[in-house]
Amino acid sequence: MALAAVIAAGGGAAAAPGHQTQQEWSASVDSRSPGEPVMAIVSLQRQQITIYDTKGWILRAPVSTGQKGRETPAGIFSVLEKEAEHYSNLYDDAFMPHMQRLTWSGIALHGGVLPGHPASHGCIRLPFEFAGRLFDVTKVGMRVIIAPGDAAPVTIAHSVLFPPTSSANTEAAAKAAAAEADEAASKVDQARLAAATATREAARASVTMRVQENQKRKAEAKVAAEERAIASASSDEAREAAKDAQTKAAAALADIEAQLATTNEQAQAKANDEIKKAKAETKPANEDNLGGRARMDSLVSRVDGNIEGIKGHTVIRLEDGSVWKQVNVDDHYRASITDHPVAVVLHTTFGYKMRIEGMPEFYVDPVNKPE
Repeated sequence: MALAAVIAAGGGAAAAPGHQTQQEWSASVDSRSPGEPVMAIVSLQRQQITIYDTKGWILRAPVSTGQKGRETPAGIFSVLEKEAEHYSNLYDDAFMPHMQRLTWSGIALHGGVLPGHPASHGCIRLPFEFAGRLFDVTKVGMRVIIAPGDAAPVTIAHSVLFPPTSSANTEAAAKAAAAEADEAASKVDQARLAAATATREAARASVTMRVQENQKRKAEAKVAAEERAIASASSDEAREAAKDAQTKAAAALADIEAQLATTNEQAQAKANDEIKKAKAETKPANEDNLGGRARMDSLVSRVDGNIEGIKGHTVIRLEDGSVWKQVNVDDHYRASITDHPVAVVLHTTFGYKMRIEGMPEFYVDPVNKPE
């Protein structure tokens, strides 16, 4: 297979794969049209990633894996989720563009700086441009193998195995089934986006309300201070000045309370609209996807009452009547929004995942689900 391009970062001279003087090279095959990626192999020894379709390798680039003490684990993984603009919740909100998650404990593929040696906290850093290119062609579920040394897929043939078939009818049927599954999965992705939008819009509104609530507390403190000043005034002049200041503080407090009431009303209406929209888009997607290869349901509701966070064995009751129990006892998160926050439950290939506004996502099991 020939290399279509070997590009050095910064517009300098080309560098061959494996040459460590320039770290931003990437390579692709040009002897044929590349197919859909089905596998990625990361070599920890060579600090290199190779992407394969069903016929062979199609893309290759350098990487930077985990530094000493934070080594990237070897093993067989799958892409669990993708996020074009991701910020780390472990390492000071570090920007991780074109993130493709491999584990729920913090290992992912993403764009980053490549110094020519293992330097990450465990993730697999890719050249920024290559990370974006790879993000555009992969799908959730793609297999990722992290190997200590060199590894490559090989063809397996044996008399007891089903022989490959070149039947045109079989190939056409397979293509039609794949197209149908892709369309169903696409509709599910749209439903997931609608559900995530409901959570995001509610979170934005809650930020505005928290700001206004802080302003209200300050205004209340100001009114109380002026009332104390009136009571302790030593002269009529001082008392009148304190009364004037108290009147102004009370007016400012009333204005803030009116703004907060309006914001709360608007946020409630908008969140309800987003929930209805998400439910409307989720239902047909679920129905269309029953025969697809990546079945996924979505549920959008609110927590029934207050929630302080999750503590290992937390049970969460939602307003739709469903009850869910936290799966991973090691997850401990404090809720930044405690009063009836929006909750989204996604039924993924790997189980049920819950997102509550103001908290990271976590896995749950249903205690009971509504009919």
